[in-house]
Amino acid sequence: MRIINSYKNFQTLLLIIFLLPVSAMAQYYNKDVEGKLKIENNDDYLNVVGVASNKTDVNQSLRYELSVIKTSNGGNHSKNAQSGRFTLEPNGFKELSQTTINLDSDNKVIVLLLIYDLEDNLLGKDRYVINGEDEEEPSDEDIKSYDNEEEEESQTELS
Repeated sequence: MRIINSYKNFQTLLLIIFLLPVSAMAQYYNKDVEGKLKIENNDDYLNVVGVASNKTDVNQSLRYELSVIKTSNGGNHSKNAQSGRFTLEPNGFKELSQTTINLDSDNKVIVLLLIYDLEDNLLGKDRYVINGEDEEEPSDEDIKSYDNEEEEESQTELS
């Protein structure tokens, strides 16, 4: 009986050892720096402002990308991206960029704000979907695929 109890304790210890690194590697966004989209609806168009807020007591040097990704019913994709670098004071906030989107009932539009540190670690994000089902947050792979589509299009144009 004592051997069985020791074996169960050993199994529990191994389980904890293997699961601890997995939970430590999980990514949490909007914890230190929060990305937020401010949306103003004006009947025929939307005014979108990307805002970043620093939730820490230290200055943050960051970069952002505000993307508008349109998909037509025919499956055509277009992406318009605005990006830049900025700094945030401790516990401060800053309006980063503004864009206007025409409302068209035929197109699905995703507005995506991504905030990175200078080592390209994603710290904050927000998204807004127009004329589409409110899907779950895009994964890191989805975000990379938007970037890859843009790179492929620019390489095709250069050829």
